Amino acid sequence: MEAEQTVSKPPCCPTCQSSHYVIPIIYGQPTEELMRRWRKNEVELAGSLVINGTQPQWTCMRCALFIYPTTDSAQQKEIPRDPA
Repeated sequence: MEAEQTVSKPPCCPTCQSSHYVIPIIYGQPTEELMRRWRKNEVELAGSLVINGTQPQWTCMRCALFIYPTTDSAQQKEIPRDPA
């Protein structure tokens, strides 16, 4: 079951200002369509564990940043990425 994307896409990454590399993080069991989009780096798959709605909704593939939804502005948390 695919989780619904409830937060609007940020216009750009708060760190590197890229808009092209900001992609949604999808929670839940991926469908074949989501797997296809994941292979094309159009979405990030995060599994099915969702904790109190505090998980990041977007990630920047360019600078490895999680983007968390807030009422004020995007909170940022840098994350390591596997070089692939």
